[in-house]
Amino acid sequence: LPYLREHTFEGEAVFPAVEALQTLASSTKRHFPEVNARSMFQACFPRFLHIGADCPIIEAFNEIEVTGGGEVKTSLITMTTSKSGRITRPAVHARVIFKQDSGSHPSVTSRMSFDLARDVIEVPPDRLYRDLVPLGPAYQNAHAPIRISSRGAIACLQAPDLPAQLDPLGSPFPLDAAMHCACVWSQRYANVVAFPIGFEERVILHRTKPGEAYFTCVVPVQTGEQPLIFDIGIYRMDGVLCEKITGVQMRDVSAGRLKPPSWIRDVV
Repeated sequence: LPYLREHTFEGEAVFPAVEALQTLASSTKRHFPEVNARSMFQACFPRFLHIGADCPIIEAFNEIEVTGGGEVKTSLITMTTSKSGRITRPAVHARVIFKQDSGSHPSVTSRMSFDLARDVIEVPPDRLYRDLVPLGPAYQNAHAPIRISSRGAIACLQAPDLPAQLDPLGSPFPLDAAMHCACVWSQRYANVVAFPIGFEERVILHRTKPGEAYFTCVVPVQTGEQPLIFDIGIYRMDGVLCEKITGVQMRDVSAGRLKPPSWIRDVV
């Protein structure tokens, strides 16, 4: 889909982690209908899946492993070939664990509210997507000034009305935008341009819908070293919790090439 090319890293289009999760969930659900795709565990994103300029189709597959404990481990994999053409290796781009549906829902708190304290600053969306997280219009979904402090971030999000796959996880855009807020926090308070590399658990209680507005609370949990770790809640505007993502791991994946602009560190 054309909008996928607007999700970039260092100027190259990459398949978003949230889309990879959607792809794995949909594929796994087709093979194992008993899986509860809205509860996922121990996700990781080891490497980017680049989208070539003239690439209408991404050739990839879902490797599925079923364990005796009722876990279904899934991986999004492509095959890479050496320049000589003699060696072919698998490249893992995303992994996640689903579990068989027990009929009960995980226990999650209804709110992740917190006190932003007194050191609050506001980052306008235009500066966010121009200077801090340079993505195309389809992914500029953190709206209104993003409020951040040393204790976390709060932002309004939009799920754009685009032809993204919605089943079974809902719109991928709100979670993507929530992680933009974690990236902004990382640049302000950890002096690093950090990208998501995994999470411990994601629970979807209500699927996010295209065209709807949401808000997010992003709470830093580990900040002294990389990976930085955050907990993220995504809510409807009436305060109902839609998703809770815990143990979101963020780190610099550019080998130091990307640096936060000075203004985000200096603004008061």
